[in-house]
Amino acid sequence: MTNRLTGVFVAFEREIRDDDAEAIVEAIKMVRGVAGVTKKISEAVDFAAERRIEERLREKFWQFYKENFGKL
Repeated sequence: MTNRLTGVFVAFEREIRDDDAEAIVEAIKMVRGVAGVTKKISEAVDFAAERRIEERLREKFWQFYKENFGKL
């Protein structure tokens, strides 16, 4: 038996202005089977989470670099 979905979450590559996103929101609403679209307003907690992820990636990159190229 296959799984059933009640919805999906769409994330933008970067934050965009509410009025700039309107065309995207309207396009998603036109997709067959879409019952509604809700916008999520960017908050300070989003910024903090992005910075933590960015820092973790930076640390992992430097660790990889040191292990593989640090001895050149």
